[in-house]
Amino acid sequence: MTHTIRQHQESVTVHVPVGTLYDLVSDVTRTGEWSPVCKSCWWDDEASAGQVGAWFTGRNELPERTWETRSQVVAAEPGREFAWVVGGKYVRWGFTMAPSDAGTILTESWEFLQEGIAMFKEKYGDDADAQIAERTRQALDGIPKTLAAIKKIAESASGPAGDATGFEAAYQAAQKSLAEGGIPIGAAITRGGVVFASGHNDRVQNADPIAHGEMSALRAAGRQKSYRDTTLYTTLAPCAMCAGTIIQFKIPRVVVGEARTFDGELELLRSRGVEVVVLNDQRCVDMMASFQADKPELWAEDIAE
Repeated sequence: MTHTIRQHQESVTVHVPVGTLYDLVSDVTRTGEWSPVCKSCWWDDEASAGQVGAWFTGRNELPERTWETRSQVVAAEPGREFAWVVGGKYVRWGFTMAPSDAGTILTESWEFLQEGIAMFKEKYGDDADAQIAERTRQALDGIPKTLAAIKKIAESASGPAGDATGFEAAYQAAQKSLAEGGIPIGAAITRGGVVFASGHNDRVQNADPIAHGEMSALRAAGRQKSYRDTTLYTTLAPCAMCAGTIIQFKIPRVVVGEARTFDGELELLRSRGVEVVVLNDQRCVDMMASFQADKPELWAEDIAE
């Protein structure tokens, strides 16, 4: 009997931003970390990696056989879709991403294309329907396993080992302030690995003496029922005012770009049970050291010296 299922898709909510998830699933060299069948992949030409039209090879393994397939990327829209077609015409696989309040809705889709059906009938003859049914079963069984594995990998990267997203938002905010002629200190706040607020030092821009980076990010966050499930990122060690606010709002974790050019109140935070991670990011050190050298009076004004 002919197997009639020719396409299928399933979705899962992943608590990371769409951009982070796209970067993960579009890196085919990591496919072996989540696929139950494809154990490794590599780009045929690194120069075109990740672009529409690029080809890559995958090594597939089942208990009864091992084989390789070549696939061509047919969609590569950052933050929206990444898809490929096996053999360039036989089976289409893809991921689509859509932002949600909780992070990203990730959908994996599979479609057995007409040329793939024709190829199987030519190759397997009377056994074609059974072969197609088996490939369909493997796809339908594998999709939820793949989505679960990607979710686990992506979300585990939003903790201590994966602070890049939140910290990069803080760093970009600092760069924005610098470009505006302000003090280059930025901050961001995440929940479940998703950045939901960011801000930068606005003392110069808004003539506001308490608008430090952390304070601006908290203002951008608006009213929150609780901050106990958040992480605050800042490019520079928090001053006494910002540290006090972090303690007041019971933010449990603070990731600091650097504390060399200003040591801040890290020990105060730690003494109140706040987990403090210092990245010693050289970009932040260079940015602040240069600012302090160029505008010492403005820096002294900001820290009330």
